[in-house]
Amino acid sequence: HEKETAGIDRSLYAVMRYGGALVAVEAGENRVFRGQDPNRNFALTASSAATCRDISQAPTPGFSKAIAGYFGGRKYPVLTLHNNDDGYSGAGGLGTISARRSSASMTGMMTPTPKGALSDEDNAILLAGTQTFDTNSAAQKAVKAFHAAGINVIYEHVRPERNDCSFSFFVKMNGLGEYYNIEAQHGAVEAQKTMVDALMSYLKIAPLY
Repeated sequence: HEKETAGIDRSLYAVMRYGGALVAVEAGENRVFRGQDPNRNFALTASSAATCRDISQAPTPGFSKAIAGYFGGRKYPVLTLHNNDDGYSGAGGLGTISARRSSASMTGMMTPTPKGALSDEDNAILLAGTQTFDTNSAAQKAVKAFHAAGINVIYEHVRPERNDCSFSFFVKMNGLGEYYNIEAQHGAVEAQKTMVDALMSYLKIAPLY
């Protein structure tokens, strides 16, 4: 989201430091563009979007195909960066994402080895998979590594019947690659940078300099 300045800053850092490509949606420095959240706008058909409450009008397959087109049929690690508000709104905070909470689709896992501000509940690496976490050995391995580094993890179980037309669901439902989202509280620039570096190290992607 264009208003999430720390995420934009660290996405530029990630591309310059590790390579890859950056895709951004211009939205006038707002979260939404003409009433539509760009991260809730991924659907190729009306039937696939039937469960999506946040598509303001009809699905826009052209938008989804344009983003998917950058992959060129190849599978890459997909990294998104988001910023959120302090604390979970259901527990007296202001945000919607927290590693302390779990839901029907999300499993939050706070690190057992916290390292200061890095391990705040609002800072986490989100993994997405089509399997349950208990049956996803790759996700379990990643959680173990990130927890050891003092990083919280959120696991998102992607199922078509719970599709919210977010990019994580679109990537996994269409087999575009492994999906990672680095969530950090607004202004937590250093924590987000540390999580970028930790993820790249885990993926064995060496820095360019």
